[in-house]
Amino acid sequence: MLHSFSIPRDLAAISPLSQSVTALMVPAFDQDARDAVDLALVEALSNAVQHGTKDSAKSIGLEVVLTETEITLDIIDSTPPMPLFLLEDLDPDALEVDPDDLENLPETGRGLALIVMMMDEVAFHHIDDQTRLRLTRRR
Repeated sequence: MLHSFSIPRDLAAISPLSQSVTALMVPAFDQDARDAVDLALVEALSNAVQHGTKDSAKSIGLEVVLTETEITLDIIDSTPPMPLFLLEDLDPDALEVDPDDLENLPETGRGLALIVMMMDEVAFHHIDDQTRLRLTRRR
């Protein structure tokens, strides 16, 4: 079943949308899968807001296709595409943390690695004036 959403370019709009998507997953997905999708979705939407166009009139779309076996999230934006190497060249150590040096923990740079780790498939497409980040998670 297809569900379509649209949010303004505002970080405050992400949490309510993510909660709506998580609620859709309740009958078919366990808590671990819901948490993984929530984390990936929040990170992807945050990236779209923070790194996308500065034109606040352009909203961010989300298409959710939910089946008994998987959920697919298409984040649709009208900003220029990100370089594909960002997905291809993810540093496997991007999520490593030195527990003895938490004061110098970087605040950015781990979002895409988290998204890829939480989802079964991550694909990026740019068609005409739309950029789509497709996230898929299977049960």
